[in-house]
Amino acid sequence: MTPRPSLFRRGPQRLPSPAEPAPRGRRATEGNGGAGVTPGTALRPFSVGELSARVQRAIEDRFPRQVWVEGELSGVGGRDHLFLTFKEGDSTLEAVVWKSDAALLGFRPEVGDRVRAGGRLRVWPRKSNYQLYIRTLRRAGRGALLEELEERKERLRREGLFDPERKRPLPYLPLRVGLLTSSAGDAYHDFVRTAHRRFPGLHLVHCDTAVQGVRAAAELRAGLRALGERGLDLIVVTRGGGAFEDLLPFSDEAVVRAAAGCPVPVVSAIGHEPDRPLLDEAADYRAKTPTAAAEEVIPAAADLMQETDGRRSAARSVARTRFSAAESRLGGLATHAGMSAVRRWLERRLEANRLGGHRAAAAFGRAVESRRNRVERLRGRLAELHPSRQLTERREALAGVRRHLAGVRLFAEPERRTQTTGGLLSPEPLRRRLAAAREEVRALRRQGTGAARGRLDALANRQDAARGQLGALDPKAVLRRGYSVTLDAAGRAIRAATEVRVGDPVRIALAAGELGARIEDLRLPGTSAEAS
Repeated sequence: MTPRPSLFRRGPQRLPSPAEPAPRGRRATEGNGGAGVTPGTALRPFSVGELSARVQRAIEDRFPRQVWVEGELSGVGGRDHLFLTFKEGDSTLEAVVWKSDAALLGFRPEVGDRVRAGGRLRVWPRKSNYQLYIRTLRRAGRGALLEELEERKERLRREGLFDPERKRPLPYLPLRVGLLTSSAGDAYHDFVRTAHRRFPGLHLVHCDTAVQGVRAAAELRAGLRALGERGLDLIVVTRGGGAFEDLLPFSDEAVVRAAAGCPVPVVSAIGHEPDRPLLDEAADYRAKTPTAAAEEVIPAAADLMQETDGRRSAARSVARTRFSAAESRLGGLATHAGMSAVRRWLERRLEANRLGGHRAAAAFGRAVESRRNRVERLRGRLAELHPSRQLTERREALAGVRRHLAGVRLFAEPERRTQTTGGLLSPEPLRRRLAAAREEVRALRRQGTGAARGRLDALANRQDAARGQLGALDPKAVLRRGYSVTLDAAGRAIRAATEVRVGDPVRIALAAGELGARIEDLRLPGTSAEAS
């Protein structure tokens, strides 16, 4: 075994260069002129450089020149030189691969990779920290954390949370913006300063939340839900970058689902390019930094005013151009030779319309006179067929029949014959003959009464039939059944649509009262509707 070096071995204070290992120090002479005083006590305190050198020798001499470490990478940086961070639980180990060794690796490690590194532990006295100077680096599999994130990312992608089709467009001019970040970080101040500089009238609603640590995921999820209920135009979730493990809350599944289900568009401005959290995939828009988010989603008020002025000027210019072109066309048409022909044609049409109007007026007058005469004839006919007049005539006829029946001597002759022969016969035959005569008289009386009654019943039936015919011919009875009679201005009944014109006033006779109307359109038999 290699003997354990003394912790009090001192070496030179020259810092090792990145390309060469730190030189082994020489054993320094103890004491400050006093023998027997223990270094590092109150009587003999270490200087800062001396303590750093002792720590350097203690670490570098304690471990062999080739140390192998296996773990998961939580941070990868640098271009030529690689600066790596191993993480396991709460423990971290910083490591570096110099350019000359990095060119021989054959691959570039990424965050989440599990690697096996071989190198030497070295102390950097300037910062009093130690690093692993890696000479050999091999893959040892993907880290469990990165595999979990990849599995979560693929599962959420299959559910459609990252589909471009579901991403909503950002409003052109958001006036109410929600900001979800920590008020103690630079991201908050950068976004607020830039947003108010671009649009001073912006209403900003800030939800203070943790952006790293064990409480961050729950607070981010609750903040998204709270801001989503405030009726905002959009929500910006921001943070000023950070290490891979610091960004894990922004890849939490509950946070990603809350962003995807937020009722307003969500902008992710985490500010970390190498390791993009899952919130960047689910958000409707992604910005690289908080400042870039403010500049990209919030328009500048000056730009809006300039654009408005430009569009107003362009609209006025287009209007002037079109008005000038219209005036030119009108002027050209006014002086065109065809305009005189148009005027002459219009004059001929006006003259023809005037003549046609006179002829139409004369024809209309004749038609009105004809309709008036026809209405008068109809009125006379209706007066003759009026039920009251028909009833009077029937009553007079019935009275004449009654008078005629009263003058018929049906019973005079039998009575006279009885009185003449009564004295010539004996009483008994006479009684028999008298009884027979009386029976005959009663029969004749019954016969005459029956005939008279039949005649009267026949006359009454004829009267009822005449009354029914008169009722059927009564215009008012027709009107009472829901019909109406349309009369022109002169009071004549209108039988056909050709007897009137559009605009003529008419009267509509009903069972009770009349209505005034005007012809709006005509529908002639066999033709379509003709609007005025």
